[in-house]
Amino acid sequence: MYCLYEEYCVRNNITRKATESMYRTIFKDEFNMSSFQPKKDLYDVCHKYEKCSTEDKLEMEKEYQLHVQNKNLARQLKNADKE
Repeated sequence: MYCLYEEYCVRNNITRKATESMYRTIFKDEFNMSSFQPKKDLYDVCHKYEKCSTEDKLEMEKEYQLHVQNKNLARQLKNADKE
């Protein structure tokens, strides 16, 4: 967000701009906003499958099931390595 603010300042010839720390403080305290940080990343395949329509899900089903199988296999191998 700060990068977008800097670009805005350049486009509008604003010479006295807030520092990054001041920008974050104002953003957080005065506007009571923060950036959403997901607990874990989703693979593109999972994300597309969750967001697509029912018809598209039917088309993606084979690719998604293969992805889930590979994910489960990777977890099993990881757990075996831990043991």
